[in-house]
Amino acid sequence: MVTTGSWGTLLSGAQLALLVGFGWLAWRAYRHRGRWGALALCLLLGVPLGYASFRATCSRPLTCDVGGPEAAAYYLTHVFPSRALLYVLVLVCAAVVVLRRKRGGGERFTIGDGAVGAGVLLASWVAATLLFDALGLLSF
Repeated sequence: MVTTGSWGTLLSGAQLALLVGFGWLAWRAYRHRGRWGALALCLLLGVPLGYASFRATCSRPLTCDVGGPEAAAYYLTHVFPSRALLYVLVLVCAAVVVLRRKRGGGERFTIGDGAVGAGVLLASWVAATLLFDALGLLSF
């Protein structure tokens, strides 16, 4: 996703950090808190990423400024939820794959586990974006 402005920069940095470290974070959350901990991690990371995506989209000219200042609530309630749901679903997919892979593995998180997590994050993000776009859930 190519975005501009400070929200776009924040989102790009957050996406890169997530790509690199999410598998390890999900594995740690699962080891310490079980599957509910891993699910909570997906929610705690997915919702703010969805909000940052909403802000990055609406910071561009002619996207969310139609209707004046009073329309901001409309865009918040119609653009933000779909973006947050997209990120949560992507993170859940990646967490499930990494945790299934680690189930038979040892105690250590390897570079291969991280690579699989990053690959699943990328693939599931592309698939979810295409699906959401086909269903009309990504209006911008």
